[in-house]
Amino acid sequence: CTVVFVAKIAANSSANLRALLFHKVQSFTMGEIGQFSTASLITRSTNDVMQVQMFVVMGLQVLLKAPITAVWAIAKIMGKSWQWTFATGVAVVVLLLIVGTCILIAMPKFKKLQVLTDDINRITRENLTGLNVIRAYNAEGYQEKKFEEANERLTKTQLFASRTMAFLMPGIQLVMNGLSLAVYWIGAYLIEDAALMDKLPIFSDMIVFSQYAMQVVMSFMMLVIILVILPRASVAAKRINEVLDTPSSLKDGTFSGADASVQGEVEFKHVC
Repeated sequence: CTVVFVAKIAANSSANLRALLFHKVQSFTMGEIGQFSTASLITRSTNDVMQVQMFVVMGLQVLLKAPITAVWAIAKIMGKSWQWTFATGVAVVVLLLIVGTCILIAMPKFKKLQVLTDDINRITRENLTGLNVIRAYNAEGYQEKKFEEANERLTKTQLFASRTMAFLMPGIQLVMNGLSLAVYWIGAYLIEDAALMDKLPIFSDMIVFSQYAMQVVMSFMMLVIILVILPRASVAAKRINEVLDTPSSLKDGTFSGADASVQGEVEFKHVC
């Protein structure tokens, strides 16, 4: 049920966003269209909106659930043992460092991806609209080479960004397994140093703590899914806002009726 409602919200928001972009572009003069380029406006109205839509879909499912789960799990384990709590805190800090490093490295590439997508659209449109001219001048080889160069740039950038973000999942698994090992290792020392009557309660606390610690790490892991989508979605949202915030130089007049005193006069000023 939640997934259905989230899908409807994301689809409606993206439809409204596309409508706003369409009406805004319709009000542009050739000057504003040339400022962005037709290929870029196509990308901003399609691919960029899709990136924002994906972020809304995942964000509404994860951004609300993950913090609640993490806070609840942390509240349950705070009073158990400072050693276990310290180990969990270190695991969370290491996880955030891994995620932050990957995002800092990949963010410039995600920004570049949208621009390179604009280039692909531009070259594809040139080939479609100028197909007769290309054939007439026997320029197929030149056009194919130009497309291959743009496509190769896009492919290399996409591979670099994807490979950078691919380090996240192994890093998360390493942190989770390391935290489990640390909890049991610390628990073994606590059990060994405890009195005979305290060994069983400490063992029970260790099992419970390990489960709640995994809940904390899993909550941050769910947030990582959003952080993977966030860089490209933020770039796409910024590009969409650039279009929506651009004022149109073509303004509607205030004249609404006919002027009886004017007898069909037409005047041209600064026309070339």
